[in-house]
Amino acid sequence: GWYNLKKSFLSRQKKINYLEKFKNTKEWKIVIAPKIFEYKIIGYIINNKYTNNSGRLKEISKRNLEVSLSELINDYSSYYKIIKLQPYTMNKMFIRTTFNGFRLSYDFIFSMVLKPTKLVEFSIKINTLKKKVVEIFVLYTIINNVWEKITN
Repeated sequence: GWYNLKKSFLSRQKKINYLEKFKNTKEWKIVIAPKIFEYKIIGYIINNKYTNNSGRLKEISKRNLEVSLSELINDYSSYYKIIKLQPYTMNKMFIRTTFNGFRLSYDFIFSMVLKPTKLVEFSIKINTLKKKVVEIFVLYTIINNVWEKITN
């Protein structure tokens, strides 16, 4: 009886101490989209309070954050375009991101495979010898089984 009550009280106390320690050593940073998306809040990242800013930035700048374009521009018709954003600066409250490319959602790609015609769009970045970046954006349609339609 008494021993079990004392044991459960101590285990609860350890959990509370652990949660307090966690809350006191971590901080939440607001992640915002680039200026082109009007600095919209896209999420939060939890960080260690006692690491210096450059160490924390180095830690999170390796990540690519993916957000649907429809969330950024409030237009559901572009739900399948996934924007890749990479953190590049941080201050006391915010983590700013920069555009790092995009991809199409997997469900959109799979639905294109099943349709008789496909809309394909992609973008590629090319680094030139003169240290410039050229981005090519392509949009085209494909008709499935063209040879079958021609021969029938």
